[in-house]
Amino acid sequence: MTIRDLTPGNIDAAAALWHRAGLTRPWNSPELDAQRALDGDTSTVLGAFDDERLVGTIMVGHDGHRGWAHYLAVDEGQRGTGLGKRMMAAAENWLRTHGCEGSAHGTCGQRLRSGILRAPRLRGRQRAGALQMARPANVIENPGREHPVTVASYA
Repeated sequence: MTIRDLTPGNIDAAAALWHRAGLTRPWNSPELDAQRALDGDTSTVLGAFDDERLVGTIMVGHDGHRGWAHYLAVDEGQRGTGLGKRMMAAAENWLRTHGCEGSAHGTCGQRLRSGILRAPRLRGRQRAGALQMARPANVIENPGREHPVTVASYA
């Protein structure tokens, strides 16, 4: 398993993974989101590859001080293996090595029933040093919706 930056040739596979994971919305093009991240100097999309098969993603970027992460997705066959944690660690490392000097912030959209990502796993995750994932300041769960979401904002 290798984790590396996606290339434009990987965008369709990433968008398909995001669709299967329930992370996309009809009004927002995931392909355009991925291309913008790859085109930016301060953003990218990291992918986990099992041989040449894309099995995990995380979009990461920063404004020089605050880092962010979106589109954390793990293929259903790889869930429960720790790949989500490895993707978060890779995103944190990317931020450190690409000039992010402050804290990381994130919004975690998820389908609660699918086990894609659960905010409680992120709550206590803290690291010493320049980059620190803080405890969520606000977690809102709405399981009554067709696609339940958890939104976690980080202080």
